[in-house]
Amino acid sequence: MPAFARAVLIAALAGTLAACGGDDELPPPAQVAPLVSQAPASRAVAVGATVRFEVAAVGSMPLTYQWRRHGAPMPGADGASLMLTGVAAGDDGARISVTVGNAAGSVESAPALLTVFAPPAPSTVCATPGAAFEVVGDATVEVGQVAGAAVVGCAGALSELHWRPAAGTSLPGPLLSARAQAIAFEPQAPGTYAFDLSLRDGAGALRNERIEVSATGAPAATRIVVRVDQAVRAGQRASVRAWPTVAAGDAVAAITWAQIEGPAVEIDTSDPARAIFTAPIVARDTVLKLRATLRTTAGASASDDVRVVVEALPPPPAGQLFAQVPASRVHPYRTAGPYADRLMRCVYDPALYFDRGRTNLCTLATLPLLAQQTQNAVPTVAQIMDRVLVSHDWMGERFEAFLDAQASDDMRRLLGSVTAIVLGAHVRPSFYWSATGAIYLDADNLWLTPAERDVVSEVPDFRSGFDRELNYSGLWRYVTGNQPALRFFDPAQRLTRNLAYLDYELGSLLWHELAHANDAFPSALRVGAASDVPVFRAVAAQQPSDRLASALPLASQEMFALARVKFFGEPASEEQKTFSARQVADFFRADRANDEYGYAVPPGSGASPREDLAMLFEEFMMQRRYGVRRDVAMSNKFRPGMTGSDLIVAWGQRGRVADPAVRERIALVLREIAPWIDARELDALPTPQPLREGASWTANLDPVAGDVTRLDARQRAHGDDPRAIERLLRLREQRLLPPPAPR
Repeated sequence: MPAFARAVLIAALAGTLAACGGDDELPPPAQVAPLVSQAPASRAVAVGATVRFEVAAVGSMPLTYQWRRHGAPMPGADGASLMLTGVAAGDDGARISVTVGNAAGSVESAPALLTVFAPPAPSTVCATPGAAFEVVGDATVEVGQVAGAAVVGCAGALSELHWRPAAGTSLPGPLLSARAQAIAFEPQAPGTYAFDLSLRDGAGALRNERIEVSATGAPAATRIVVRVDQAVRAGQRASVRAWPTVAAGDAVAAITWAQIEGPAVEIDTSDPARAIFTAPIVARDTVLKLRATLRTTAGASASDDVRVVVEALPPPPAGQLFAQVPASRVHPYRTAGPYADRLMRCVYDPALYFDRGRTNLCTLATLPLLAQQTQNAVPTVAQIMDRVLVSHDWMGERFEAFLDAQASDDMRRLLGSVTAIVLGAHVRPSFYWSATGAIYLDADNLWLTPAERDVVSEVPDFRSGFDRELNYSGLWRYVTGNQPALRFFDPAQRLTRNLAYLDYELGSLLWHELAHANDAFPSALRVGAASDVPVFRAVAAQQPSDRLASALPLASQEMFALARVKFFGEPASEEQKTFSARQVADFFRADRANDEYGYAVPPGSGASPREDLAMLFEEFMMQRRYGVRRDVAMSNKFRPGMTGSDLIVAWGQRGRVADPAVRERIALVLREIAPWIDARELDALPTPQPLREGASWTANLDPVAGDVTRLDARQRAHGDDPRAIERLLRLREQRLLPPPAPR
């Protein structure tokens, strides 16, 4: 990972904080009590572990801290963090909380739960001397549970994996992880389920194995199901989720997690139904086994185990590009494609490096841009799919169906500026990277069924919370028919989405990342781009975003400075901490960006604001292609748990891209990166619509009425769900500038 990405990662480790809320009606700073906006995250650890709890707090005076465990004060624990060394079994169930106070008052954090489990048993795989690999799995499961199987490499990395249901085995759905080292399925009836596995072992030999699982009984009235068995690479963050079912008249009392096999890991259980952990660094493939236990108010209990294969990686090269966030296992969606043999090694391989001018990054002669392959003709969907890498085949299927459903060839034209598209369960955040010429897309934007969502990581983006000390929130959303186009789908529910919804979810992301790709390789220059140098050296010497910044620059230095805080983690100045939503709105609306993210420029980079071009293009294309308009607003500070009705709009606008000052700029962008679009289309854009100042964010779904009572239940539910608000704030981070190319 380049130095910038490393810095961002380190800055993010401080966690999510929030500032004193409010707007122009705030009392003077000296009267503001401290806020505790992040409780110390709950977790489960093995006996003897060292655990660090941290609390995020802000206040206008020096703060004092007092930590408590089981309600009793802890002598000497008086800072913003608490270190527990060598935790004992007696700590099981300890409630850890802190009171933060000053002369103006005090506030107590929500308690975090510390649970302690016995040291897990060592992994028993690969115990046979000389074994090249080993297949493990559930011999017997009850109907209603998840069954799993996995293969581990004992003497080197495995490749060309393929699991297939054996003849006579009928599954309720497709085997979604058929080309990964771990599979999972849910038997719906008693019987024997057999699977054939083919692979190439670490010595390069083709091997075949069969595994059988017996399903018995019927679903229990009280049960818990953990989804799903999976494989991750060493050092990678991963998640699994549990779904409890209880008998009629009963209720969930608690869900707890423990590790029962493999090198001990610390488990984040801040959401009791979800376990997040970091796969340990291992010398050879190994297995972690986690257990979720359900206890009900009536005293019933149930448990379920999940198996996670940790894939070992070879020693990293000096200057490794995928270091802090390892490149996850992917494979060509079309194994017979003309570039299948080089896709992964050119764009998503842990062996890629850049070290003091030395690099193994590919040239465009090895992996050309799509437009170079087609001689600037619009690529076909088939040609695009030949450039796709996936962690699971269903992701390629969804992406292909999405492209097939597009009513125009705009996306295919724009994809001419990329070398490859990576679709991954552990890609987070999404980005385009000029170092490789590839687009990397988080599969959370692709799933349609609950089973597909099960294999997608829920690990939060590590860059959350940089705006912790600022006193406002910059809000945004896409709206269609006075309803949010982008919606929150509760991961605790087995929800389904349809392909048309991906126009909003995946479409907005793609327009954005394709803008970056065409900024690096504009259509007029991409065929002639140098093919004898690494991709990043073939990028246009002066990019369209450079010309935009020169001809029609953004002017607000206050917004540029705030963007360095919000998107890159620079400490907020004392003056910035005092800015109200109204003040920031005045900085913003007098300028000509369509979103505050357009001001995101890496500190010290000297680059033009690349995100400015991408945000302009994204908003225009979402309105042009799908008829959705974009809201942007400044409000009082969002804090966890707030709803859209708690956020009061100080200023806002719907369809800002049509504002005369902004429209002039999108016209330049279109000439540069999408010259086939008739600029006269800009004249047909609806006039920007002001949002009602003083009304809530939810009420402004209908900016004419500005009255929440006029909204139907569905509108209110999506506008008011605090998780939906938080998701949109975090979703902007998925557009964050990619790490810079090596130099």
